[in-house]
Amino acid sequence: MIYRIYFQKFLFRYLVILLVTISTDLSAQKYAAYVTDNIYAVHFKDKENTPYSVDKPLAYLSQRSIDRRNKYSIAITKDDLPVDPVYIEKINETGAYVSATSRWSNSVLVYASGEMINLIQKLDFVEKVVYVKPGAGKFKQYDVHPKWMNEEVFPVQGQGSKNDYEYGYAFAQIDQLNGIPVHKQGFAGEGVIIAVLDGGFQKANEVKGLAHLFESGRIVMEKNIVEPHRSIYDEDISSHGTLVLSCMGGYLAEEYVGTAPQASYALIRTEDTPTEYLIEEYFWMIGAEVADSLGADIINSSLGYIDFDDPLMNHKYSDMDGNTAVTSIAAKRAVDRGIFVNVSAGNSGNNSEWPWVGSPADVPDALSLGAVKLDGEIASFSSIGPNGTGYPKPDVVACGSGAYVILPENTIGTAFGTSFSSPITCGLVACIIGAAPLRTPDEILKAVQKSADRYPAHDIRYGYGIPNFGKVLNTLGIFSYENKTGSKLVYYPNPVFDVLYINNTDLLIKSIEIYDITGRLIKHETADAHQIPVTVKDIYAGFIFVKVIYDNAMSEMIKCVILK
Repeated sequence: MIYRIYFQKFLFRYLVILLVTISTDLSAQKYAAYVTDNIYAVHFKDKENTPYSVDKPLAYLSQRSIDRRNKYSIAITKDDLPVDPVYIEKINETGAYVSATSRWSNSVLVYASGEMINLIQKLDFVEKVVYVKPGAGKFKQYDVHPKWMNEEVFPVQGQGSKNDYEYGYAFAQIDQLNGIPVHKQGFAGEGVIIAVLDGGFQKANEVKGLAHLFESGRIVMEKNIVEPHRSIYDEDISSHGTLVLSCMGGYLAEEYVGTAPQASYALIRTEDTPTEYLIEEYFWMIGAEVADSLGADIINSSLGYIDFDDPLMNHKYSDMDGNTAVTSIAAKRAVDRGIFVNVSAGNSGNNSEWPWVGSPADVPDALSLGAVKLDGEIASFSSIGPNGTGYPKPDVVACGSGAYVILPENTIGTAFGTSFSSPITCGLVACIIGAAPLRTPDEILKAVQKSADRYPAHDIRYGYGIPNFGKVLNTLGIFSYENKTGSKLVYYPNPVFDVLYINNTDLLIKSIEIYDITGRLIKHETADAHQIPVTVKDIYAGFIFVKVIYDNAMSEMIKCVILK
C-alpha cells in the first residue's frame, strides 16, 4: 500500500545553521537546569589569544577536511580557528552556561538571566549580544507548528515504473533529471560524504530502505545540535530528515532507489521543530561547521528561514541578499571552503506577503531548488525569485510535488515540498562530485545550471528549468570504464585543452605515460595518489593515448583529444 502525504507550504521551513560544536558532556540534567533562561548568541571581537593555530589544523579539522582545502588550493584562515577557550571560561564565570560555540561567527550560544547578560555585555572582549530564543515556558509550544501544514495520509493504489536498474517508484523523478545515464556509467556517489542538515531522522535506523547505509558503515556521523542528549532517531522527533535521506540514500530492490545510494551520510539535526526562533539559524551554522570539520563534500538542507515566533526576529526581503542572514553567511562560508551547498528554495509561493526564496536559498553560490510535478508543471507552493538584490533564484527545479519517499513505517509514500526536490537533485550532484572530484563546486554549479531546459533564459519560478545530468556528464567531459571492465577509472574533460584529470577510487595511481597516435612516448609522470591532474597544454593538438599504471602493476589505456 502506498501513502500520499500532503505537507503544507511551510512544513518544510526547517531552518538550519551550523554554528556551534555542542559540548558532548552536556547531560540531560545539566541541560534542564538552564532551559528556563533565555538564550543569546554572544559574539567576540577577536581570536588573538586562542591556543589554536592555522599551522596546526588537525587540532580542529579532520584530515579529510584539510585534504579538501588542499585539493582546491583553499587556505586555512583565522575564521577556521575555534573560539578562544579563555573567553568561554569567563562567560561561564558570570553564572551563565555556554552550550555551543561557532568558529565561523566567533560566537557562543549562552543560557543566561538578565543580570548575567548585563555582566557579559560589559566584558571588553564581547562585540555584541544577540537574543535568539526565550527560555522554556516563555515560548509557544505547538503540537503542529502553525507555519507547517498538517500531514494527511491517504491510501493510493498503483505500481512504480521499472527499468533495468529496478528503480520502482523512484524511476520517474530520477528520469526527469536524466539521472539514469549517470548511474549506468557507474557513478552512484561512492566516496562522497553528504551532510544532511534537518529537523530529525525518526526511525531512520529501523527503515529497511536505509538499512544498507548502516550495515555498510556509510552513516559516518549522527549529531543532534539542538538537543545533544537526545537521539536523532527518537520516535517523537521529526521524521522529515528520514524522508529527505531516502530521496538520496534509499534502496529497496525493485521498489525504490535514491539518487546517491552509494554515498556516505552525516546526519545532523539543526532544527528545533516545535518552535521557530533565530537560534535555529545559529544551529544551522554550527551544523555546517561540523560538516566542514568532518570533511563533507556536499550539504543538503531542506530548511529555510524567513519569519519567526517572535516578529522582532523576522527577516526583511532586503535581507535576502546572500550576505545578511546567519544561514546565508554560513552557506557562503561552506562554499568558500570547497563544500557544494544544495538547498530548498522554500514553500511560500502562494503567500501574497512573502512569495520569495528565504535564507540560505538566497546565496548566489548555493544551488537553490524549486519544485515541479512529474509532468514538469511548476508546483504552486514553490517559492519564487529573485533574491533581495535581484540575483536570479531559484537556480533549477526538480520533482517536489508528488515526490516518492520511504516513510518511517517502511512504506512508500508521496510528498509535497521543495524539501524533496532538493535531495533528489543533491544525490545526483554527489554522483558528479564522485565522478569528478577535482572539479570545483562553482564548476559543477554552472554545469548544472547550463544543462537545464530553459537555459540561458531564467524564470522567477522555474529558474533555469529542469537540469539534465546526462548533459552535465558530457559538459564536464566525464567518462568511465565501469561497465566495460569493472574499473573505477574516471577521466575528464575530453576533449581537453590544458589539464586532464584522472582518478580511480579503488587503485593507487603510480605513474602515467602519454603516447601520440604513432605510439611514440611523449610524456611520463610519476604519482602516488588516487587522483591526479596531468598538464597537456605543452602537447600538440590531436589524439593521445594515456596509460595509467597502478601500484599493483596493472594498467589501463584511455584515448583523449587535445584541442588548442
